[in-house]
Amino acid sequence: MSPQRQKILLVLAVTLVVPGVALLLVFGDHGYDRPKTDQGESPQPLLIARAIEAMGGKERLSRIRSIRSRGHGFEGGRKSDIQISIVLPDQYRHDIRTSDAHLVHGSDGKATWSTIDGVLVPVADDDVVRLKEQMALVRCGLLVGLDAQDVEIEWLGLKDSREWIRVTLADAGAGPFDLGFSVGSSLLTRIEWKTRRAGNFFRSDFALEFSDYREEDGVMVAYTAAFQVDDKELGQETLEEVAFDIETTPALFEKPEATDENPVILRKSTGLPIAYLDHVPSDAEDAEVVLNAFVKEFDLERNGPTFRTVEDERAVAVGVPVRQSNSAKTVPVRPQAPRLHRTPSQMVLTTIVKDPDAEVLRKAHDRLMKEASQRSLDVAGPFRHVSWKETIVQVQLPVKDR
Repeated sequence: MSPQRQKILLVLAVTLVVPGVALLLVFGDHGYDRPKTDQGESPQPLLIARAIEAMGGKERLSRIRSIRSRGHGFEGGRKSDIQISIVLPDQYRHDIRTSDAHLVHGSDGKATWSTIDGVLVPVADDDVVRLKEQMALVRCGLLVGLDAQDVEIEWLGLKDSREWIRVTLADAGAGPFDLGFSVGSSLLTRIEWKTRRAGNFFRSDFALEFSDYREEDGVMVAYTAAFQVDDKELGQETLEEVAFDIETTPALFEKPEATDENPVILRKSTGLPIAYLDHVPSDAEDAEVVLNAFVKEFDLERNGPTFRTVEDERAVAVGVPVRQSNSAKTVPVRPQAPRLHRTPSQMVLTTIVKDPDAEVLRKAHDRLMKEASQRSLDVAGPFRHVSWKETIVQVQLPVKDR
């Protein structure tokens, strides 16, 4: 899974399915004061009771069986439309639509699956970990069942005008999760936890900051969430609507059937800043190494999967969408070196290719050219091969109306 996709899926899952929540997870000993009640007992039961009451009350929350939400997010100039559906305890699906692709990740409680543009793609170990992490966060966010035998709760004390507890879920495959509650409202307002980003050996600090609480069907819902990684804010998600206990068909969560031929889709791609190297040596993989070093040297944040521009079946350029953080360095113009460039907004025909060897890619090129002709579209640029996964390539052909 690409770093961009991992970040999007994590933040959207939590933002759109955890009503009125703020969670904080911090690993290690932080030296928090750990106050006790007059009876000498940890105060977390009272804290959880207040939080449950603030969110809508135990009786109301315990009746929630399904959640469906819709919203949008912005990250580095990229807009996403998101829909998330959950049937507790373990059916889950999120749909994310960007100008480049339609991503779906789901589980029927037994099988976990993913699609890109309607095409089934392999589910990696990282995908399964992310799904378990998301479902664990949902459970914490609803504050229901935290007294179960598989839950361990530890009082952490006061910090930043919040009261903290640490929640450890047995066999969750993620966490622990430290929940931070506003002293004033008893609502949860932030989450911080550690997890590995794709391609990184060490774990990073992830954070979600929730705001704009509204009551929906007797439940407090946070309509805005800011997403941070290692103290850098990378995006913001906004909820548009949420519904509880609506009728949901089991088919929504079932793994789709494989298709004989992958679909061809016409979409309008949004112009984005990219790190771009258009002086590619004979080996395109070497060029990607150079591009990756450039992104790291100038503190750029990746904002999408790497792509190759192809002419006459040969890669002539490589690029990756990026965003410049506040700490990013000024990028000089150097001969034969990567540069920053902004892609134009344009129409593209796309199709997904699995296990792409030269022959498979050539057939995809021919198919897109034929599709362009049938739709009375003119070719507006060279092919692009976008690497969504190691063995999954999205072939793009820029087109324009005649």
